[in-house]
Amino acid sequence: MRKLFELALLSIIACLYASGGAMAACERHIYNDTACNWYVLFKSTQGGTHVEGYCVQPSPPFYRIAPGCAANLSYTTSAGMSSGGVLLTPNPTPPLRNAQSFPYGNIVVDQCPRIGHNGVTRNVALNDSADGDIHIFAGCPSAPPTPFPTPKPTPGPCMLGLCPPLTSR
Repeated sequence: MRKLFELALLSIIACLYASGGAMAACERHIYNDTACNWYVLFKSTQGGTHVEGYCVQPSPPFYRIAPGCAANLSYTTSAGMSSGGVLLTPNPTPPLRNAQSFPYGNIVVDQCPRIGHNGVTRNVALNDSADGDIHIFAGCPSAPPTPFPTPKPTPGPCMLGLCPPLTSR
C-alpha cells in the first residue's frame, strides 16, 4: 500500500514538472546602481517571484536591495503562466515617495514575463537587458539638510562657579 502511494505521488510530481506546473522558473536580475537602498514588492496573481543574493535583505513585505547590488530574481509559473505587479520605492514607509508600480506577465506559455509600462519609467529601466530585468539607476531621496550647529555658550564666571553669592534684601 505504501509503495503504491509513493508511486502515485512521484507520477503526480513528474506530470506537474513536465507540464510546466509551478516548477518552471525564469531567472532574471534586479540591478541597483544607486547610492541608496531600494525596496521591491511583488504581488503575484499567477506563479510567484523570489529575490535573493548576498546584498538582499528581506524587509517584509519588501525585499531591500542594497546600493550597487545585482540581485537574483526568479519568476515561477503556474500552468506555464506568470503575472502580477511590482512596486519599487527608495522609501518603504508611507508616503511612498518616488514609488513606481508596473504590471508584469507572459503571453507565451513558459516564457519569461515582460514588465509592462507606457514608456515613462523615470528612475528605472525595465526589460533591459532581458524581459523581466529591472535596472534602478536614479531616485535616491535627498539627504535632509544638515542643521547648523547650535552655538555653545561661552563659559563665564558664573558657569565656572565664581559667581558672587546671592544676598537677600
